This record gives sequence, structure tokens and C-alpha cells, in this order.
Amino acid sequence: LHLSIRRQRQMCIRDRGKIAFSLERERRGEKMVITYKGKLEGDTITGTMVRPGRDGEKRSSDWVATRAE
Repeated sequence: LHLSIRRQRQMCIRDRGKIAFSLERERRGEKMVITYKGKLEGDTITGTMVRPGRDGEKRSSDWVATRAE
């Protein structure tokens, strides 16, 4: 399975459907790293993303991606 992310980035899922990647973003001149982890099951990937919060503490959120038609 290949995933396409903005700016033509691609990755391949091979390890029993597990996926993990990080994106570096810049906002108001400050760089931050957002880390994504998930698992592919059928046409759906479910996972968690971790990013810096306003107070410097790490914040996490769950996410779900499904195959586009």
C-alpha cells in the first residue's frame, strides 16, 4: 500500500499494516514536529498523532483515514 502526502511524499506500509511518520511544520516562524502512528485494517487506517501544545506539553489526538473512491 502506498500513501501520498502533500508535496508528492510517498510511503509504503509493510510491517503488518503498521504506519509511522513525522511531519515538520512551521507556524509563525516556529518549527514543530507532528508524529503520526497507526494501523491499516482493510480500507481504514486508525491512529494517533502527537504534537506540541501551547504550554509546551505534548498533546495527542486520534485520527481515522479511509480509502478514497
